[in-house]
Amino acid sequence: MEISHLCTWQYVLRLQIVPGLDQNANYVVKAVFPAGKPRYMLISPPEWMNGITMSGSALATIGVTAPILAPANAFLIEIKKA
Repeated sequence: MEISHLCTWQYVLRLQIVPGLDQNANYVVKAVFPAGKPRYMLISPPEWMNGITMSGSALATIGVTAPILAPANAFLIEIKKA
């Protein structure tokens, strides 16, 4: 699974996850922090980062909102078939 690209949609930066998803299956998507929680440049991070269930079709066409991180911060996106 890879993040194919960043795109803007209604002035919001979104991550679209495209390759290898079953369009009809549901997936649990959440952020994981192997190096500790990052610092955000937002008041609060997007709600999906705590965990959300989405269809493969929705992930491929809509994606999830990208958080704005402080410099030198990172996280991973975990995607599991529900």
